[in-house]
Amino acid sequence: MTIIVDILRNEGKRQKTFGQLILALSIFDLMGSMSYAFTTLPIPEEEYVYGSKGNGGTCKLQGFFIQMGMIAAYLNAALSVHYILMLKYGWSEERISKLRPLLLGIPLSIGLVFAFAGIPFYDNVFLWCNNASASVWPDIPMAVAIAFVSIIMAVICWHVYKEERVSMKWRISTRRQNTSLTTKVFWQSIYFLLAFYLVWPPYLALQYTWVSGNGYNRYGFILFAGMLVPLQGFWNLIVYMRPRIKRQNIQPVQWFLHIASLTRLVSSVVSRSIRQTLSASNDEGEQIVLTGNDSSSFIPVGGEGNGEPDTFEEEESNVEGNVVSSVKMHCSVFCSSDEMEENKSSSHDETQ
Repeated sequence: MTIIVDILRNEGKRQKTFGQLILALSIFDLMGSMSYAFTTLPIPEEEYVYGSKGNGGTCKLQGFFIQMGMIAAYLNAALSVHYILMLKYGWSEERISKLRPLLLGIPLSIGLVFAFAGIPFYDNVFLWCNNASASVWPDIPMAVAIAFVSIIMAVICWHVYKEERVSMKWRISTRRQNTSLTTKVFWQSIYFLLAFYLVWPPYLALQYTWVSGNGYNRYGFILFAGMLVPLQGFWNLIVYMRPRIKRQNIQPVQWFLHIASLTRLVSSVVSRSIRQTLSASNDEGEQIVLTGNDSSSFIPVGGEGNGEPDTFEEEESNVEGNVVSSVKMHCSVFCSSDEMEENKSSSHDETQ
């Protein structure tokens, strides 16, 4: 959610292919994570699974949105294509943008087809409702996506390795090599790959255990995979925020507060909506004031609190102001295509 808000508030990021890919990826990841959050609640109550309060319809609904969340994995594959076009083939943002309909449309189409095809098969799989087909066909796109991303990133790694070996012969300082724009973008792509690997291979293995009939005998693995599967948004947030926080040389504790500042904006907006709904439904017209942790003042990174706000509106205004200042203070995650080309030109001049 934090990534979604950050991109939507920044026109420059919204217009770039990378920003649109990350935005779409985060939306579908949020959709899947919210579906996982219900865990066993939508499972039919007559199946006597702990916490189950649902029926056949709620089970199929949860399974459908979990499958829709898998579109995030396919968008990871599209993101890897974006990286290889930029790093290996030197495509500009303008040229990559011409492929934007394919980079967004193909993952979405595959995800929709398999999500609707699985409706007759959504059933209880112990942790939640998902495709319970005895066949492996529902997981074929995920296996292909994992293999595709791995191959693309291996090609990128080999290309960057060869380029850096050649460029070392012409550079006086290896420090300049490590801080080059290409190297920064490369490492950012690697971190996104790690976030991908922390989530989707465990998911695929978990699905395989259900199909093979061995899942119910491996509680430790189920617990491990079940905790990792909904967390891609969390890992992506850390990777997404890493470059700007690194540029500001913020310590780990401040890093956490910086991420929390954007998250706090989202929670404050949701809280305000709930407050307005409750106030409107109050027959006596009494104002409802939020208390507890939600009314405590927020301390921005490197700042000091000014005391507890008098009203909820004042708190929300303060939080939003802190977030806007924090967002404006930092650059976007990646430089523009013009800066990439400028960096290439300067590197070429140094070589000559």
